[in-house]
Amino acid sequence: RLGAKGPGPKPEELLRISWRFVAEHRQRALTNLGFQRQVLLCARLGHRWPALGHRCSVWKTPTERRMAAFRAMVERVSGEAVGSWPELPLASQKRVIVYLRDGIMRQESKRQGLAFNLGSRDAIVRAEAKVREFAHKSKARILEREGLLRDC
Repeated sequence: RLGAKGPGPKPEELLRISWRFVAEHRQRALTNLGFQRQVLLCARLGHRWPALGHRCSVWKTPTERRMAAFRAMVERVSGEAVGSWPELPLASQKRVIVYLRDGIMRQESKRQGLAFNLGSRDAIVRAEAKVREFAHKSKARILEREGLLRDC
């Protein structure tokens, strides 16, 4: 059970708690039958939906978890790189970060064997360097597309 000690409430009570949490969070009734089944399954497994947070990993495979961690790292490093480009307006930064993230994720998915590897400090350093290099190589093309190309 996530976030719980001891036997905890019965599945029906967990379902009620989870249902209420999601309905209050969305500020409307839940009508998606597939999602209702997920909440019920979650309750029957003894999980507490509110304790799972927004990015639930209960149903993710190990590969999906590695991809999610890699994607978060790429967004962070891309944000640092793009934030250092004074030519790029703040309003365009998120779009460029997503562009860089998607490009890196496509490249990484084509790698055989060690795709999305952040299993060691060395792997993290290599992956961060790859993101910075991709951002640097893409800078002129991005700024040109944004209509901001000056002597880069």
